[in-house]
Amino acid sequence: MQEAKMPDKKISLYVVIKVAEVCNIACTYCYFFFGGDESYKEKPGFMPHATMVKTANFLRKGVEDLGITDLTVCFHGGEPLMVGKRRFGAYCRALREALDDIVRLRIDVQTNAMLVDDAWIQLFSEHDVGIGVSIDGPAAMHDRVRIDKNYVGTHSRTVEGLAKLQQAVANGQIRAPAAICVLGEDSDAATLFDYFFDELKVRAVSFRAPIMDWGTLSPEVEARTRVFYRELLDLWLSRGDPGLTIELFRRLFGGLLADHNWFPATHELPLIVVRSDGALCPHDALGPLDLQYQNSGCSIFTHSLQSFFDHNLWGTMAWGFHLPEQECSSCKWAGACGGGDVENRFDPVAGFKRKSVYCETYRDVCDRLHLYAARSMSTVEIDRRLSRRRATLLSLRQKEVDRSAVIPVLGELT
Repeated sequence: MQEAKMPDKKISLYVVIKVAEVCNIACTYCYFFFGGDESYKEKPGFMPHATMVKTANFLRKGVEDLGITDLTVCFHGGEPLMVGKRRFGAYCRALREALDDIVRLRIDVQTNAMLVDDAWIQLFSEHDVGIGVSIDGPAAMHDRVRIDKNYVGTHSRTVEGLAKLQQAVANGQIRAPAAICVLGEDSDAATLFDYFFDELKVRAVSFRAPIMDWGTLSPEVEARTRVFYRELLDLWLSRGDPGLTIELFRRLFGGLLADHNWFPATHELPLIVVRSDGALCPHDALGPLDLQYQNSGCSIFTHSLQSFFDHNLWGTMAWGFHLPEQECSSCKWAGACGGGDVENRFDPVAGFKRKSVYCETYRDVCDRLHLYAARSMSTVEIDRRLSRRRATLLSLRQKEVDRSAVIPVLGELT
């Protein structure tokens, strides 16, 4: 197949495909099954192959229409490995055949790793699939919330699957898996840092704060999360190992130091979700907030990616980077955090035109990273870069929030 010539400017899209709307465990905090959005009950348990083929063609047209250069597709659930190996391999082939020649395509899967065996590893290797493993720390922490349908903790089974993946990395078969850890009331920074990086030997971890917005804000959870990240950052900086990646710190450090208009989401279209029946929606964590985020009325069968992004629901979400004027315009860190993750910005009255409920956490982290960066770079230069990106953010807020206005701007920012 002839290699495609990629555009000079980068525009990225991240697509979550709900290949399985069933799960083999029952995490107590799961926003998908236990967050109030029960739309999964009306969807196929597994995405039909014909729907995946249509999804691949839908994405191909979207890549062509919008000039997308980098596309990440994440198989998600539920538990995506429940689809079985034959169906999983067919999904990968459909995407590769439709997209490899026109875009830089990355296929990932987010899994609890309980079903991983040698045959799964062979599939991951064959189709160059990146793996994310959901694990919430040592057994005492993990098994309190990540339980199976019989109320039994799943820690030992997840660690066994992770160990098989890591052996496959040592054998040169697959890329190193990353981990996602959802923070709970007993999450301790020192314990988790040592557990993931020293005991499990994982090199990249995303420590996820509980999903919370201005309608569900718990001051106690916010304060506990701020302390956790402060202590975690001190541990990370003290270790001084650039090979250890913590996602929030990587993202904010990049926003502090980049010498151009980059900031989180400037070159990325909003995350989209394709449900198992082909329905389209924004980030599925938004489903419990409003019926329009569960059922946009759009589908891969009836819409193009371009027309989906023309839907008026994106205006209410402010595209994830139109900052609230009163809360973010004067903040020096706005160019680093971009206002925070959209699911943490929702307000029952103001919609998404709010800063993140974790704003003070971002401020703490940015303050500390700024001091650390100042050891090797002038603070005047760092502040100049931050000021430039904040100005870009504010100019974006003035633009009409629709696909035709925003897409050309994305290319200019990179």
